[in-house]
Amino acid sequence: MIYEDKFIAFVDILGFSELVRRSEAGGPGAPTADYILELTKKLGSSKDREHFAKYGPTLCPCAPFNARDLNFRVTQISDCVVVSAEVSPAGLINLMHHCFGVSIELLLAGHLNRGYITRGNVLHSDAQFIGTGYMRAYESERKVSIFQDNPAEGGTPFIEIDPVVCSYVSDQPDACVKMMFGRMTESDGQSTAISPFPSLKRLPATVMGRNFDPAKWKEKVEIARANRLRLLAQLEEVEAGATARDRVKIALYKRKLLEVIAAKDEEIAMLDKLSQPYPRRV
Repeated sequence: MIYEDKFIAFVDILGFSELVRRSEAGGPGAPTADYILELTKKLGSSKDREHFAKYGPTLCPCAPFNARDLNFRVTQISDCVVVSAEVSPAGLINLMHHCFGVSIELLLAGHLNRGYITRGNVLHSDAQFIGTGYMRAYESERKVSIFQDNPAEGGTPFIEIDPVVCSYVSDQPDACVKMMFGRMTESDGQSTAISPFPSLKRLPATVMGRNFDPAKWKEKVEIARANRLRLLAQLEEVEAGATARDRVKIALYKRKLLEVIAAKDEEIAMLDKLSQPYPRRV
């Protein structure tokens, strides 16, 4: 086996140690061991490589790649996962899509994650990984601070992207890769990270064609708003049993979700205006 130049992601579940302590202590509302194990499955497994080997790139399938399976590797240990893929436009965007899916799945379960995506040397099999590229991803994960209000608060719950990776995307001619990168990320003007919130603001989306019915579309937006409110309630449940340090991170996600809900309120108000009848002419 040899070291390879690859895109590498390191992602872990925030507040995991506290979950385990509460599980061991037991009592009302304590998470079960089965619940925690199911949570770790959301990080992915080595079977993800089999999917690419069978079907090829699933996101931006026309983007350039070297190997059909994208040299995709996933190794999950306890509360963290290491993901790597070949250096190609398809390799990167599919690795990012995996991390984006992890972020969404954990959020839907009421949990946060943090990570870092970089490029470097790694020797990565299904069972183990070594290399300076992995070490850089691991060390950088602990320093993620995008969207941070106060440096004393510690890291923020996002999967940050190395500027080297952002430059790689900006240099690519493939329109799909650039478009999907933009849809899965958010920037604070200095750093860029995978974030579920732009998508949560955007969905559902439609084109106002000739047959557009604002009343029917309002129903869909209201369902989306209700789903966001449920996510907020889930985070508040987790917040109740979290440590002071983790409550700061949860508060950041809650603030972002409230921004999404406010955007849905604006959509509903706009649709109400579109539903009004035209004024009669005298």
